[in-house]
Amino acid sequence: SPSSDSIRGFTQRFYVAATDNDRPFLNFSDDKVFLPGIIEGAVLIDTPDLDSIHRQNAVLTQRMINNSDLLVYVTTPDKRSNFDIHETILKWASRKRWFFVMNKIDTCADTNLEILKKDFSAKIASLGFKPSERQIFLFSAREENSFEFSRFKDAVFSTRSLQQNRLIREAASIRQILHA
Repeated sequence: SPSSDSIRGFTQRFYVAATDNDRPFLNFSDDKVFLPGIIEGAVLIDTPDLDSIHRQNAVLTQRMINNSDLLVYVTTPDKRSNFDIHETILKWASRKRWFFVMNKIDTCADTNLEILKKDFSAKIASLGFKPSERQIFLFSAREENSFEFSRFKDAVFSTRSLQQNRLIREAASIRQILHA
């Protein structure tokens, strides 16, 4: 989906990667752009920013979070201390499965990446998560062949067996019950 370093709130609609077979099951009528799906049965949706300057963008994104099984929180080095977003994460923490990504690390060449990763992990831990290597990723999406970006793609898009998919759904149901 599009991005901009100079225009805040640039993504103003959903960018939906879904196979042709999955598209009929998507029951939201909001403004969307379809992209080719990656794995049948898995729909990837890039939403507007939670901290968008456009109130409607935040409302759309909150509604999409409500209907998602797995969430990928993407931030950048300069936005990782945004506590408005963290409040939303806390609201959904116990009910969703999470991955945490810091993108655009190529913009902080003057910072030690290990220190940046420890700081990012500490912020995630302060929200009540137990961050692990399997859910935290730091990379630049412009470097598609980097080890870290490949590791992220494998974590999110690896093919799962029917049993694994059932376990993910059961875990989501259990999280909802525990939250209640």
